[in-house]
Amino acid sequence: MPLGTVHVQAWRETYPGIVQDDVLAALQPEERAMMWQARLNDGGRVVLTDDSTGIAGFADGGAQRDASLPFTGEVMATCVLRRAADGRDGTTVAGCRAPHDEPVGGGG
Repeated sequence: MPLGTVHVQAWRETYPGIVQDDVLAALQPEERAMMWQARLNDGGRVVLTDDSTGIAGFADGGAQRDASLPFTGEVMATCVLRRAADGRDGTTVAGCRAPHDEPVGGGG
C-alpha cells in the first residue's frame, strides 16, 4: 500500500467526529503521496512499519525545530492504520530509529 494511501486511510480511520467529514472525504492519496515525496526530497525522514499485508504505518522525523531543546531531531507526524494499532500503544512506530541509529525525538 503506497504511503499516500496509508496516510489517507489512517486519517479516515482516526479522525471521524474530530475532523469534518467533508475534509476527510476530500483527502486524496495522490496528493498525499506528492506531499510526502516533496518532504523526502527536502531532507525529511520517514520510517515505515509493516505487517503481512504491507505498510501499516509511518513516522516522519527531521531536525529539531526548537534549538532550545536538548534533542537533535523530532518526530513530526505519525500515522498508523487501525489494523496495526488495535490494542497497542503505537510504540512500534514511535520507537523506530532514524538512519545512523540516531534517535528521532526523545533523548537516548
